[in-house]
Amino acid sequence: LLDWADLAMAAGDEESGYLKEVLWAFAGQVSDGRAYAEWLGQNPDAPFEWYQASLAVEQWAATDPVAALEWINSSSDRRFRSSLDDVLRPWSRSDLESAAAWTKANLDDSRIKNALPYVVGELVKADLPATVEWVQDLDPELLTVQLMGDIVNPWVRDSPEDALAWAQSLEDDSVRSAALSVAASHWPQERLDELETWLGAAEASEELDRARRSLSARLLDEDPYRALQIASAIINDSDWQYAAAQAAERLIQENPDSIREWLPESGLPEDAQRRVRLLDPDL
Repeated sequence: LLDWADLAMAAGDEESGYLKEVLWAFAGQVSDGRAYAEWLGQNPDAPFEWYQASLAVEQWAATDPVAALEWINSSSDRRFRSSLDDVLRPWSRSDLESAAAWTKANLDDSRIKNALPYVVGELVKADLPATVEWVQDLDPELLTVQLMGDIVNPWVRDSPEDALAWAQSLEDDSVRSAALSVAASHWPQERLDELETWLGAAEASEELDRARRSLSARLLDEDPYRALQIASAIINDSDWQYAAAQAAERLIQENPDSIREWLPESGLPEDAQRRVRLLDPDL
């Protein structure tokens, strides 16, 4: 296929629909990522997209991640330069120790933020306590909500108190808020009353807003009135409006009298109140 593609390029057919189809077909069954990546790199005018570049690099990295990494770092084509996650994803699966070591040594690489979750995800599977220690000194800018989810989600299912304590211990405000929100989102269903008690005893603060919003959402089916009570402690206006409106929409259908008088005094925007009223069964 690549020999045919060479002939097409030599004939000036780089815009040919047939060439595009061939390159897409090759991407779908590529077994030699290196050959494909190098051909694409040597033919920057060929009609290929980032997906094909990504797939070629990932296939190459599955067998030789170091060579694939060196190659994308030497490429001037942005379609390849941005492919660090395509290297670290298979590298973390085949040799986690070296992938993690390279990542830790290159945290100043501008591409690392997008690639980091692939490494952390594999670290969590291998050793959660070691992962917690591994991320402890990372720049807060790298500790995204996704990364917090990768760590806290499995932890909170097995040991919610420990996961919550760790989330509270995080120094950066935004990272701590994100970790607490993930903990609330994945807290064991049968133990939600413990989380509710903890949040009920905690002072209202924007740091806990997303955790309260998560808990409120999880209580909607079981008890929308409790969901509304949890929402009432949310400080951030947009988070409060979202959680309170969701609870009100449930309550107006299940117990309309309890919400009709509250709604005009609720502080919800008029359009949110209108959406609630539209669900009133007596209208």
